[in-house]
Amino acid sequence: MQIEIGSNFWTYSLCERRERKLWWESEEYSKIFLKSGRNAFKAICNYISADKRKVLFPAYHCGTESEPWYESDWEVEYYPIENNFTVDANKLKQCIIKAKPAVLVIQSYYGFDALNDECNALLQECRNKGIIIIEDITQSILSDIRHQAVDYYIASLRKFFAIPDGGVLISRQPIAIRKIAQGDNNIPLNAMQAYSLKREYFETKNKGIKEEFRAAYVVLNELISVNDNNYAMSDVSLKIWNSFDFTYIAQKRRENYRTLSEGLAKIDYLAITRTFDSDTTVPLFLPVLVKNNTLRQELQAFLAEKDIYCPIIWKKSPRIVDCPKETSAIYERILCFPIDQRYDKEDMFRIFNTVEKWNV
Repeated sequence: MQIEIGSNFWTYSLCERRERKLWWESEEYSKIFLKSGRNAFKAICNYISADKRKVLFPAYHCGTESEPWYESDWEVEYYPIENNFTVDANKLKQCIIKAKPAVLVIQSYYGFDALNDECNALLQECRNKGIIIIEDITQSILSDIRHQAVDYYIASLRKFFAIPDGGVLISRQPIAIRKIAQGDNNIPLNAMQAYSLKREYFETKNKGIKEEFRAAYVVLNELISVNDNNYAMSDVSLKIWNSFDFTYIAQKRRENYRTLSEGLAKIDYLAITRTFDSDTTVPLFLPVLVKNNTLRQELQAFLAEKDIYCPIIWKKSPRIVDCPKETSAIYERILCFPIDQRYDKEDMFRIFNTVEKWNV
């Protein structure tokens, strides 16, 4: 039976006892597990004390990361991200000189390091001058990317895995976040219902059930985002987190990325901007830049008709008024192909063959 490729997670890759630890799970780091990545950003922007409440964000980001800063009366400015998902150190330096931020947020995209040695040296200069550095490691949480000048790391745990809720705030120093409420047990209950409905849909292909699981995912996302108070990650999600087979997940993602990128590299209207430069990289998606926005929309619709769902990550936040042109190119052309642990080489061949058959 042909199954959907992409869309929401509904199945796990668990082991009885997880032996592999991620770099930030060592005793060297303090960790607070919260309901979501947004919750973690909300906690840290209220925790930081600064005379000048200005934060410098990458212009390419989800939007939910910067929203808590606006809500907490911080001034937010942006620096450009190149269309190969890297940071130009000289451009970043000029933005820092102009903005004079109290906080700098950095991010690596799709599992690949966005910063070169020049950027890392600049981060150290910033830290020496008292600028607080926060790194969003959501998209690189399984990659071994460590920027030593960072003060705080933040991640959503739901992008790589089937997990009902979860975000984490990390630091080398103790984090004294107060008033963390008990996790919401309704979240895992709703998540399990959504996972079960999607599994039933795959088994029956009943379109009515498809609408039910879509509605269940909407309710789940609303539960996670409805309250910005500091809620702990649910006990169910924490138990699942501690059972993920990271070795298997990393291996499958690398294999699928390599297989699919070899095929899509033959498509002349698609540009693959990042190839593997290290075995420590664990990709989130395979991001490509389509020749133009019209082709992107048409290709995405065609693939969806074939049960292959490729998200656009992300739509530009209306908060970003003067988006740098190199970053605008990402928003206007990006399309993300699923390569996660649910799939194997045959699924990657199916994606490529479907794209190849499309008449531009």
